[in-house]
Amino acid sequence: MDSVIDLRGVRKSFVVPGGETVDVLDVPAFSLAAGEQCALEGQSGSGKSTLLHVISGSMRPDAGRVLIDG
Repeated sequence: MDSVIDLRGVRKSFVVPGGETVDVLDVPAFSLAAGEQCALEGQSGSGKSTLLHVISGSMRPDAGRVLIDG
């Protein structure tokens, strides 16, 4: 099956009050083929929503590539 979602080297960080940089995402590789399903689990603040925003295109990653449908 061809990948519908393909992430390679995706990283995202945020600067929090006080100037500290917090790394939220570090995804070396992730693919999801047509018809496949997955579940996102993790503690609050672990980057689940950030990952979905990056995949949807509403947020740009700091590095890496996100391909949707090739």
